[in-house]
Amino acid sequence: MKFKLLFVLLTVFVACKQKKYKPRYPKSLLPHTYYVDHIVGDSCKEAKSVYYQEGNIKYEIDCINGKYDGKFTYYFENGKIREQAYYKNGLKTGLSFVYNENGNLICKEFWNKNKLINEHFEYFDNGKIAQYDFLNINNDWVYQKVWDSTGKVLFQTGDPFIEGLVNKKKIKKGDDFTVDIYVAAPPDVITDVKILPNKIVSNPEIRKEKPYLFIVKIETKDIEVGFIEIPYIIITTNKSSKKIINYTDKISFEVVTGK
Repeated sequence: MKFKLLFVLLTVFVACKQKKYKPRYPKSLLPHTYYVDHIVGDSCKEAKSVYYQEGNIKYEIDCINGKYDGKFTYYFENGKIREQAYYKNGLKTGLSFVYNENGNLICKEFWNKNKLINEHFEYFDNGKIAQYDFLNINNDWVYQKVWDSTGKVLFQTGDPFIEGLVNKKKIKKGDDFTVDIYVAAPPDVITDVKILPNKIVSNPEIRKEKPYLFIVKIETKDIEVGFIEIPYIIITTNKSSKKIINYTDKISFEVVTGK
């Protein structure tokens, strides 16, 4: 797998030779897990509250500058929360939580402008993890891991190394830039990223922003103009067995003159 530099409008996308996997359970392993069909829309005149025929509230959301914005709460007919999500400028963005009628969390997922991205979690009624999925920025399903209700892993499929983003349109000599490395991080493992010894950079700053996201800061003032490759290693450690699995890869990019 290698990073390939692509010039796009806002960022430079760096992607490995990534396969798209068809998940064994394309929506849910659990029969009681469902996805709320929102009837919110993307424009509004005022905050909205909708009620069931019996009079209990069904859902509510704020309206800001003509767009649904802020916290969205959807309720069961018995008054318990069915889903909590967030909207920004009329689009579902951020964390979403789905509960069953007993109040147990059964689904947690991340949204960006009405599209599922990054991590998706599903849980059994006993609170144990049932399913973990990772979706890339293109909404492709690229990794999945499934457990039974006792915590035993049933199977996993896909590539735990997801993708990276170089957060600069054009890299000139002397520029500093960052690479966002995404790694599938199911809750039973600990992930880490380290730069391997090389002649290009000695000790770049690496910040773990989230369990699945590592941000690598790279300075080019001492890097020669041309096509550059920096080797790194992804380290995954199982929390219970302490088994360690390593993946090696390279960050590849091109440095041009600063003119």
